[in-house]
Amino acid sequence: VGRIGEDSALDELQRLPANASVVAHGATLESILESGPVASANCILNCEGSAAVLGPVLRAAPDVKWVHSRFAGVDGMMCDELVNSDIVLTNGKGLFSSSLAEYSMLSAMYFAKDIPRLQRQKQERKWEKFTVSELRGATFGVVGSGDIGMACARLAKAFGMHVMAIRRRPDLTTPGDPVDESLPPSSLPHLMATADYVVNALPLTPNTRHFMGAEAFSHAKGAVLISLGRGPTVDEAALLDALDEGRISGAALDVFEVEPLPASSPIWDHPKVLLSPHCADMTFQFLHRSVARFVSYVPRFIDGEPLDNVVDKSQGY
Repeated sequence: VGRIGEDSALDELQRLPANASVVAHGATLESILESGPVASANCILNCEGSAAVLGPVLRAAPDVKWVHSRFAGVDGMMCDELVNSDIVLTNGKGLFSSSLAEYSMLSAMYFAKDIPRLQRQKQERKWEKFTVSELRGATFGVVGSGDIGMACARLAKAFGMHVMAIRRRPDLTTPGDPVDESLPPSSLPHLMATADYVVNALPLTPNTRHFMGAEAFSHAKGAVLISLGRGPTVDEAALLDALDEGRISGAALDVFEVEPLPASSPIWDHPKVLLSPHCADMTFQFLHRSVARFVSYVPRFIDGEPLDNVVDKSQGY
C-alpha cells in the first residue's frame, strides 16, 4: 500500500529476491484493486494505508499471511480484518529511535539553556548574561519504555542524568538497561512529581489515550514534557492548562492529537512550547531503511522462518 514511482523509498523493492514480486500497488483502495491481481498476494507492505484502506484490501486478498508496517506506530491501520486474524504483523520499530532520542536531548537543552532568551537577545543585540541549567544531575523520566524510550534513556544517561522509567512490566528490566528506577504505570504520579524532564514515548492504545492528562500534570512541579510517541496519548487541553499554571514549565511537541495541527490551535502561539511538525524522525534515509527491512524479511517469510519485530495485536505494539 504505497505510491511506487512517486515514493523513492519504494525503489528498495527492486532488491526483492527473484522468487518474490509486487502483484498490486497503490495509495487508495481503487488504485490498488485496479493495479493487479490483489487476490494472489500473500503479504502486504503498508506504507500509508489506514484501516479504511487496509481492511478491504485484506478482504480482497484472503491468502495474506503477513503485513508489515513501514512505521513503528500501527494504531491507524488496526482494522478488524487484521486484528481478528492469524496474520502476522511486523513494524519499523527501532529504525527511528536514534533520531527521536536526539530530539529528546535537543528539547531538554532548549529549555535548560533557555534558547528562546538567547534568540531574543540576539535579535535585540542585547548583551546580558544569565544563569542556565545543567542536564547533568537532573532527573529524566521516561513514560513508555519501548525502543524509543530506551534510546532516549541511553542518551540521558550519557549526559549524567538520573533515569526513571514507567513500563507495563518493570520485572522485565535487566541490569543492562539504561534505567536507575523502573516503575509500574501506577507510579506515574511519583515520576511526574520527581522528574525535571519527562519523555512521553507511549504507543497509542485504548489504555494510553490521554494517559498524560490533567491527573498526571497535577503532580508535576515544573517539569518539561517532551512528547514524541503518539499525539493522542497527551490531553492537549490539560497540557495547556498545566503550562499556564506553571506545573509544566515547557513542552516540546513533535506529535499532536490532530495532525496537521489546526491553524486555530493555541499551541502554535504558546511561548512555552517548542513545536515540530511530526518530523523528529524524518532523517534523509529513514524511509529507505524501513523498506529495506521489509525486503530483508521477505526471504525468511518465504522460507517459513520467524520474523523480527512482531507486533502484539492485542496490545497494539
